[in-house]
Amino acid sequence: SGSSPIIGAINSTFNGGAVLGALQGGLTMDRFGRKLTILMGALICLVGAILQCTAQNLAMILIGRIFTGWAVGLLSMAVPVYNSECADPKIRGLLVGLSQQMIGIGFIV
Repeated sequence: SGSSPIIGAINSTFNGGAVLGALQGGLTMDRFGRKLTILMGALICLVGAILQCTAQNLAMILIGRIFTGWAVGLLSMAVPVYNSECADPKIRGLLVGLSQQMIGIGFIV
């Protein structure tokens, strides 16, 4: 079991990474496109997940949390844009809103 500062660090590093990913999202999408940005986000998340699952010390957990946060921030920017660009204009709002709602339900579950 960890102390409160360690638990706080584990939680906050994810959010710090997410800020970086969200700030990077627009630039990355403009430069590399939506699909490649989503692929980058998935690969960054995979690296973060592997680091966390194989962690031998606190540093590995924290770096893994930063990577997964970074990926979530990047994907939070890229996926709704990609969804809206691919959707038929008549149901665009429904599809993007439904996608976000499913994320919320996933958090609850």
